[in-house]
Amino acid sequence: MKRKIVLSLMVTLYVSTPEARVTQEQCSSLDIRDQMEPEMRAHFSTPRNQGSVGWCYGFVAADLLSVDLGVPISSTFVSATYNQGVRRNPITRAIMSVIRPQEGQTGSNVGEGGFIRQAILQNMRQDFICQEDGLPFDSNNESGTLSHIRFLEDLEIFLEDRRGGEVNLNDCAAFAYQREINPFIGENLQLLANQLTNHHIDEYLANLVHNACPASQRVPVVEKRVLKRRAPSQGNARAVDNWFNDLGNVLERGGAVGFEYDSGPILLKNGGIAPHASVITGRRWSEGKCQFKVRNSWGEDCSVYDPSVIESCNEGEGSFWLSDDELLEISTNISFIHHEE
Repeated sequence: MKRKIVLSLMVTLYVSTPEARVTQEQCSSLDIRDQMEPEMRAHFSTPRNQGSVGWCYGFVAADLLSVDLGVPISSTFVSATYNQGVRRNPITRAIMSVIRPQEGQTGSNVGEGGFIRQAILQNMRQDFICQEDGLPFDSNNESGTLSHIRFLEDLEIFLEDRRGGEVNLNDCAAFAYQREINPFIGENLQLLANQLTNHHIDEYLANLVHNACPASQRVPVVEKRVLKRRAPSQGNARAVDNWFNDLGNVLERGGAVGFEYDSGPILLKNGGIAPHASVITGRRWSEGKCQFKVRNSWGEDCSVYDPSVIESCNEGEGSFWLSDDELLEISTNISFIHHEE
């Protein structure tokens, strides 16, 4: 008898556990682009595609900084600057070695994987941040940032294999071609080889983007508070309300909200836990629930998403919608730049 009572109580508790719920009164329709100048509106209406480089956190951090500064900020600059900070801080580097397997290996790759808040703070400590037009990221072009980065990785491995030997890169047709299309390479490939031999690729890339950003594209920045709110358990109604209130307050003042989450559940082919980061840029009331607009960095392809999880997808903007309960279920945390009232 006691066993039946306990089992019944457990079932009752499970069934009564509240789901996330934002009321219709708390879910007025809004889109942060409505408060933007034309250049910014166009930037936030254009799909972004990070390609195969794990810089989602950099794309998100750049978007939050863009809204704060009023101009599109370069995700290339933001990501490279953050990776340099990781390399230079022993504690951060030790933490990231768990996330980035390549950190503990010989050879070298550009740092991938990171955190939104730390990326923003690292960039706020610089003398300037570069605008997107100064260092654009385009993974769909043979001379885009992604192909340039992969070339530098291949070059570093090439040099590692020939360490101590004579290397004349200027006689190599492949490297000569890269010199023509790759802004990350100067006229002297041998000088590049020497720099990559003596410095980690993250250090080299960060120094390069700082020097390569045109003076007209440099934006001064002031360090501000960047807040991170861990996603609460759905069973903690008060914490859930506070979390969504924080999110809503940022959107209502025209700010963007970054969130780190497990993208596995939203994928049509769920291969397990897949840490990712995106930007929340709007909300609406639809089909009896509050839905949030997510700006992603996976290009225009909507076929990657599971239609049973996301509410809808906009190929033209590279965005999709998530209900409040789905958003909370997959989220790890939200991050945003704090503004004093």
